[in-house]
Amino acid sequence: MDLSTSVRWGSSAVKATHGWPIPPPAVSAYNDEMAMGFIRAVHKRSIRVPEDVSVVGFDNSYETGPVAPALTAVEAPLRALGSAAVSNLLAFAQGAQSRPGRPLVLPARLIIRDSTSAPARLPALTCPYSECV
Repeated sequence: MDLSTSVRWGSSAVKATHGWPIPPPAVSAYNDEMAMGFIRAVHKRSIRVPEDVSVVGFDNSYETGPVAPALTAVEAPLRALGSAAVSNLLAFAQGAQSRPGRPLVLPARLIIRDSTSAPARLPALTCPYSECV
């Protein structure tokens, strides 16, 4: 997936929230690129980050990145994650069995930057979706 596709997906997420009575207090994106697209799109709608909505990316691939405000991100050990995946795949290919109940836990770090803040207001405890309980 190229950068422009991820940024476009982040922008389209803003369109999906257009009918909501109030914006969500926070958004956690699948990756940094989608978070950047979301920030750019809400900026065009005069929604302020982080004053109106906090935004968090996932992967910390751009560190301070090409977006303002600087993106808060979850930094995952992507190299270790890929290495563990390949090791497990090779082990399964050689006949290893899954060990239920023993998840592999890899460390992650929250890198707090300028795209997040404490909410200025508490959202109503209602859901805009008909399937919410």
